[in-house]
Amino acid sequence: MQKSEKRARADAPPAAAAASEGAGGSVGASSSASQQPTIEWEDREALGCLISQLQSIKQLEAQVADVLLDVRPNLTSQIADSLPGISGKLRALEESVSWRYSSVRSLIGMLTAVKVAKPPLPQPIGNKALPAHARSTKPYTGRPCLDGLPPDVTHIVLGHLPMKDAVPLSRVNRSMRQQISDETNGIYKHLVIGKDERDFWRQGIRKNIEGDSAPAPPAPYIDHIYGYVTPTRPRRSSSQERAIEEGLNKVKQSLSGLRTVHITGFEDHKFPHECVEASRGTIRHMRLTEEGPTRGSSDLFDDDEFGGARRNDVEVVFSQMEGLYLDYWPTGRRFRKWRFPSLRSVEFSNAIDDDVKGVMRRARKLRTLVMAPFRFWVTEVVAALRWCPELVDIKWVRLGESVEDAVSLLTDLKLQLEPTWSLPSMKGVEKRLGIELSDKIAVPFEHDLMHRRSPDLVGLPAFLEWAAAAGCKIEWTARILTIDCSKDLVRSTPAPTGAMANLVRSLANSAKEVVLMCGGKALDQSWARLLVFSSATKLTVTGVSSPEALSSVPPFLTTVHDDSGGNRHLPKVRELEASSSGTLSRDSEDERIRDSRWEEVCETVNGPGSL
Repeated sequence: MQKSEKRARADAPPAAAAASEGAGGSVGASSSASQQPTIEWEDREALGCLISQLQSIKQLEAQVADVLLDVRPNLTSQIADSLPGISGKLRALEESVSWRYSSVRSLIGMLTAVKVAKPPLPQPIGNKALPAHARSTKPYTGRPCLDGLPPDVTHIVLGHLPMKDAVPLSRVNRSMRQQISDETNGIYKHLVIGKDERDFWRQGIRKNIEGDSAPAPPAPYIDHIYGYVTPTRPRRSSSQERAIEEGLNKVKQSLSGLRTVHITGFEDHKFPHECVEASRGTIRHMRLTEEGPTRGSSDLFDDDEFGGARRNDVEVVFSQMEGLYLDYWPTGRRFRKWRFPSLRSVEFSNAIDDDVKGVMRRARKLRTLVMAPFRFWVTEVVAALRWCPELVDIKWVRLGESVEDAVSLLTDLKLQLEPTWSLPSMKGVEKRLGIELSDKIAVPFEHDLMHRRSPDLVGLPAFLEWAAAAGCKIEWTARILTIDCSKDLVRSTPAPTGAMANLVRSLANSAKEVVLMCGGKALDQSWARLLVFSSATKLTVTGVSSPEALSSVPPFLTTVHDDSGGNRHLPKVRELEASSSGTLSRDSEDERIRDSRWEEVCETVNGPGSL
């Protein structure tokens, strides 16, 4: 018995053996201390933020310690004798800084050693509680097939299939038919027709409905004299035609509750057009695009100035539509009868003034109007703004090709928007206006643009004051920004301040190309804080007919970073053109512009040799 007891004690773990000798407490403490602490997966971001903040504190303490090292030599013996106790207090301060630095470093080390637990395993989606509309009457089987997935997953998969490919799946089995024809998330709620599906919606849909009962085409007639084949079309019986029409009606009935529509080449699709009109009470968003930039001649305004429907046309009212995207307004008589009483947002990518007026005439509750950038606004379009009293988001408005056109457009905008934007009901409503500046309007702005020439016209500063009073935020942009240094002035115009300064700064940040007109007085140095072209990739210098003309280049445009050597105001320029008038490549052999100033401009655009 004694041998067995000794053998059992020999086989016991070290902790138990130590405990039997009375030293178990200390060993257990050391064992628990050696274990690495662990936090939950959800707390990992908070841990990272805590470490980052402590590292910032550590850097600050190190900087304080460096400053204290420079303080000690300045404490002379005369100062120490005159101020008893100052030496001890300084020593206590140094020890305090050292103690804080050590404490923060210790905390960082402690937090860095913390272990983060593994993320929780994802739960099978079939075990999650599905929404009421996605629950199936059958339990989830987990079969490796499409109809074996939960309904919500099946709807996501079907959403990535074109409609012409997803519809035939309804013939697989009853389960797939139910999910495809679901009233909430079925594929019949979203009509998407791409550019490669045009032939299907023209002829293929009839063949798909016709199936195997399609008549075989007769043998073509061959002309043995001229050697060509005369095409012939298969003839269908009246019963076959009725069957096809019945099938089309069933498809149209299935597509009568659409919520979203996205069609490419919409004018060529007659049957989808009928389906869209059948869903006029349920469609909320519609996108109509074309493959190319070509467009037919619009007959939208054949009858009257505003394109009203003819007497025998029945209006088609899309009562629920809120968003509309168009390349341009579709041509054809059938589109003339469309109305959008609930439309809130419309966007054009390739529209003309008649297109914009036609939609605004049909959508009186419009709030957002977006046109493709860099298109010109005519007076008729601005006048049409009064048809939409709830319009509060407009872009992009392009100022004209001259100062006179720009002043006239700003005046018209104020006259059309002020009556509605000044109403008490519009107070506190966020208003936005996007304006794009033409490259024909140069900086510094001319006197006629800054000051009104007559009481009926509005200058740019006055327009900005009105917009600020109306609570309108203006977003300025420019594709090409022209800097005019070609005028022979006695004194350069100083940079503006306030709202005008923010305007110039926004134009400089958004410009993709900068045109510098030389030959006169350089810009004042105060413009340096505004003209930082962070997005410009091309610089065009004009008017360099002589070496003296380059003296009009503003000196701040040639300043470089001390570290990188790149240009401070043109950091992304990769292309440079120079000409005496018009366009001339930098590689020209015109020696008149080859002087030291020109080489300085070339080398400092974005660092030596980067162009």
